[in-house]
Amino acid sequence: MNTNSDENRGIVGAISEFCGYIKSYLGIEIAYAKITATEKLTILLSTLSISVIMLVIGAMALFYLSLSLIFSIHNLVGGYHWALLISAGCLLIIGLIVYLLRVKLIFNPIARYLSKLFLDGPTNNKKQDE
Repeated sequence: MNTNSDENRGIVGAISEFCGYIKSYLGIEIAYAKITATEKLTILLSTLSISVIMLVIGAMALFYLSLSLIFSIHNLVGGYHWALLISAGCLLIIGLIVYLLRVKLIFNPIARYLSKLFLDGPTNNKKQDE
């Protein structure tokens, strides 16, 4: 009778120890998931911030380039109003080209970046710094 009781205590102790290992493992996995999510969110937000800054700088550069085009050609085309129309037409053509190529220029690179960021394994810090 004593051996059966000792066996039950041994089994209960083993199960209890196993449950402790499972809790510890799950705690470590949850902590790892939080760290990974934080890292990927940080990368995503920093990329978004840099993209917005570059977009603003690019818009300002495009504005000044179109102003320089206007001032350069206003004597050639007969006045500022024609130069403004030509500049607006060039910007509309550029906008149309970007719109027509939006899948290749915008959607595919964003989808590729997000899939690499969220679906690939752990990131390599050396690779990101380059």
